[in-house]
Order: sequence, then structure tokens, then C-alpha cells
Amino acid sequence: MIENVDYELIPGDNNHWNIRILTGDYVESVFNYGAIKVTESGEELSYDVTLVDSPDPNLTVEDEEFQQYTGNILISIIESSIANEEQRRTANP
Repeated sequence: MIENVDYELIPGDNNHWNIRILTGDYVESVFNYGAIKVTESGEELSYDVTLVDSPDPNLTVEDEEFQQYTGNILISIIESSIANEEQRRTANP
């Protein structure tokens, strides 16, 4: 997943960022993340998703494929944040 190719961050309500899906089975669906937690084992993430809008009237957050898709986007966002922080630290020691 690549930001601004497969998904984009867009402003939402109450200081939340929404994510608009740009490619794949869920094009133009918009969602956001609620609570994001690391499980007790420290090996998995647990997160809440709210579906804000979708052209598919049957799409719900209970859809397992949609959950997997949003999980892949979350991993991409986290990896990008880590890379950006490392770049910032390297540029400003």
C-alpha cells in the first residue's frame, strides 16, 4: 500500500484523519481508525475501524476482507511514519 497511490489521508471530524481508498475493491470508500493497541503478546495490532462512506451499500466493518485491507493500510501508515521520523532525525541531529 502506498500513500497517495492506493489511499489518501483526508481531514475528518473532531481532529480525526479519514482514509479514502483509491485502488482495489473498495475504491472511494472512506474510513478512519479508532483505538489502536498492541496486543499483550506484542506481536499483533488491535484496532477499531469506522466506515464513514462507501459507494457499496453492503460494505460493513465486519467484512473480513475489508478488515484485512484496512490493516494493510494501517501497516503502511505506521511504516511511513517511522521512515519519516528517521529521515527527520538524520536531517536534524
